[in-house]
Amino acid sequence: MGRARGLNLAWPVLAAGILTIVGYGPMRRAQGADGVNAMLAGVGLVLAVVVASMWLAARRMVDQDAAARFRTVLAVGVFRFLLTVAAATVVAWRQIVAPGAFLIWTGGAYVIITLVETLALLHWSRRLERSDD
Repeated sequence: MGRARGLNLAWPVLAAGILTIVGYGPMRRAQGADGVNAMLAGVGLVLAVVVASMWLAARRMVDQDAAARFRTVLAVGVFRFLLTVAAATVVAWRQIVAPGAFLIWTGGAYVIITLVETLALLHWSRRLERSDD
C-alpha cells in the first residue's frame, strides 16, 4: 500500500460542518437539545466512516491503474454503506440519541458527505493519472 499524498480529507469535514451549521437552528427549535445531539451523532457517525474509508481507499489506489482504482472505490463504497447501516442500527436500537432525528440526519448526511467524498476521490484520482504520465 502506498501513501495517499495530496488527498484532501478536508472536503467531507467541510461538508459535515456546513450540514451541522445549517441544521443546528431548525433542530434546536424542533426537538431541543435531544434533536441537536441526534443530529451531531448522525453527522459524526457518517463523517467518521467516510473519512476512514476514504483514507483506506486512497492508500490502496496509489499503486493501481484506473480500472483497479474504480473497483477499489466500488468495494469500499459497499463496505462503507454496510458499516454505516450497522452502526446506525445499533445507535438507533439502543436509543443512545433520539432515533428518528438520528436516522434522518444519518441518511441525509450519508448522501451529501459521500457525494463530496466521491468528488474528492475523483479529483485525487485524476491527479494520480497525471502524475503517472
